[in-house]
Amino acid sequence: MSANIREELFYIATDARLMAVPIAAAPQERTVTVGTPVPLFTMRLATGPGISLTGYQSRALYAVTTDGRFLMNATIEADRQSPIILVQNWQQLLKK
Repeated sequence: MSANIREELFYIATDARLMAVPIAAAPQERTVTVGTPVPLFTMRLATGPGISLTGYQSRALYAVTTDGRFLMNATIEADRQSPIILVQNWQQLLKK
C-alpha cells in the first residue's frame, strides 16, 4: 500500500504574485485534491533579451529547491541599486 503524496504547485498569477497551491494525491485511489491558492509574494519579473514569458523560447523565471527556497530571475529597480564604494589603501587607514 503506497502512502498519500503531499506537494505544492507554484505558479505566477496574472498580477505578478507567486502563488502556492497545496496538492494531495492518493495514487491507490487515483485521486488528486487541490487546495486553496495562497499568495507568497509579488515578483519583479525579469525582462530583456532572451527572456520570454511564453512560447517555445521561454526561460524559467524561478526554481524551487527541495527545502522550499526560491531562485529567481528578477529585475532590480534603478532607484534601489546601491553604489559600489572602493576603498584604496585601506590598510593605511587602519594604522591611523
